[in-house]
Amino acid sequence: MSNRMFRGKRTEYGEWVYGYLIGDDVIVGNIVEFTDEYFNTSFWWRVKPETVSQYAELKDAQNEREIYGYDIITFTIFDPVSGGDTQYTGVVMFSDGQWQIWNSATDPYWGSDGPFNLHAVWYNDDTIEVIGNTFDNAYLLNAANAV
Repeated sequence: MSNRMFRGKRTEYGEWVYGYLIGDDVIVGNIVEFTDEYFNTSFWWRVKPETVSQYAELKDAQNEREIYGYDIITFTIFDPVSGGDTQYTGVVMFSDGQWQIWNSATDPYWGSDGPFNLHAVWYNDDTIEVIGNTFDNAYLLNAANAV
């Protein structure tokens, strides 16, 4: 079992659960007991595979919220051409071996520019904030990118 943390929506009730991923549709809690023949975890939930997302091992600057794949975040980038800051809203995605911020869950491009590197943005922006995710709050992304 990996030490990487994941979240997913339970198949029954649809609430979010956080823990360790087994296969592609089970999230479990910490191991509380084990022997050579079995192990017990603090919980075990079947989740919808399409909602499983990995923790990026970063927290937002505004609320200390953990950042996961498919989260919708707002962030600010300094624009050297205008000399001012530009605010963006994008989706956290893991692609090409790195955490990136895409324009949408299916499109990494911002006009002719490719995706932003999440770690670089996080390091340089003290306003980065998780405002939702594409499963529960897709309208936030659509509204922000329509402007």
